[in-house]
Amino acid sequence: MNACQVKCPLMSMLKFTLPALALLIAITVASCNPSNEMANEDHGPTVTLTSANFDEVVLKSDKPVLVDFWAPWCGPCVDLAPTISELARDYEGKAIVGKLNTADFGEIATKYNISSIPALVIFKDGQVVDRRVGLQPKENLAKMLDQVAN
Repeated sequence: MNACQVKCPLMSMLKFTLPALALLIAITVASCNPSNEMANEDHGPTVTLTSANFDEVVLKSDKPVLVDFWAPWCGPCVDLAPTISELARDYEGKAIVGKLNTADFGEIATKYNISSIPALVIFKDGQVVDRRVGLQPKENLAKMLDQVAN
């Protein structure tokens, strides 16, 4: 019997399809990941963005706004949280730094063509002026903000 012919007894007992099993594993890993506890902590003067306040805080702001599109199950997003908090403190009074949970407010992420997270988008005068995808060093994000905060 070769490796392709070996059947997993658990799979046959549970009658899961492979995509369903992959989803179950992803959900289990995310819910068991201790670093996800950080995703729910307060990380400084960042603004929690929702569909109720997005227009007012982001689109109508007289200051540049850095929006961190994230989700609690996203490891790189959780890893980026302290950096986002540091930027919020560093740029307090010069720019607004907000976090939008794409798991809860996917319609906003869709509107701004967010297909991968973390996605970091800078708005100025209600318009997107810059964006980055993936885990970014603080220096890169500071340069992005410096270009529009002057």
